[in-house]
Amino acid sequence: EARTRWQLYHFLTPQEHDWKSVNIIGNNLPTSEDSELVRLIKDNGFILRDLTLCRTYEEYLEMGKSAVNIAYNPQRIYGGQQMEKSLGQKNIYIPLSFDCLEIRNELYQLADFLGVQHLDYSPNMLQCERSLAKAKDVIGDTAIALDYAVTFRPFSLARLLLDHGFNVTRMYVDTIPSEDKADFEYLQQCYPNLMLYATVHAKMRVMDRHTTEPLLAIGQKAAYFTGTRHFVD
Repeated sequence: EARTRWQLYHFLTPQEHDWKSVNIIGNNLPTSEDSELVRLIKDNGFILRDLTLCRTYEEYLEMGKSAVNIAYNPQRIYGGQQMEKSLGQKNIYIPLSFDCLEIRNELYQLADFLGVQHLDYSPNMLQCERSLAKAKDVIGDTAIALDYAVTFRPFSLARLLLDHGFNVTRMYVDTIPSEDKADFEYLQQCYPNLMLYATVHAKMRVMDRHTTEPLLAIGQKAAYFTGTRHFVD
């Protein structure tokens, strides 16, 4: 997967770098225009280039002009390193997270990298807390199962939900991402009753895929292995 995502940019050639132009690399879909990441880039006068936004081959080749490659997909770490060697573009990796402070600090790291001013993200963090409270009012104590297919940081997501009173009871994961190790250890210590299932385990073939109690599945694997009718893609 990492090599495939690198090869998508294999036809870019070294060019004179435009230091007011940056790439977001490694994604199948464009980053939301109203995200803090895109706003940080565009509001400071940078040109944003992304493979998902290219409509012509010429636009694709112009990605070679950007001085910086930004990635938040862990499968793009290898590609970013290779592009730094072959194209001379600076590489910065800012892992996805469900922790407001971690998100803020990563945005500050990017701002320092680009040489722009730090923004006040307090209103964004407050809005996040309000949205979580609203979701908790709707979902209540309904059991929640989540999986690795819905996010690169399943343990970060589980920690966010559990710390905000959501009833996460099980997770379907096959590995512990390096970015998620601290959150995994936190869950081990603070929520020892959380059940983990490896989807590749042979016994999962015969596990009862049925639930009679209301259960919210976050991710396709969780929906499949629980048999619930309540599913968030």
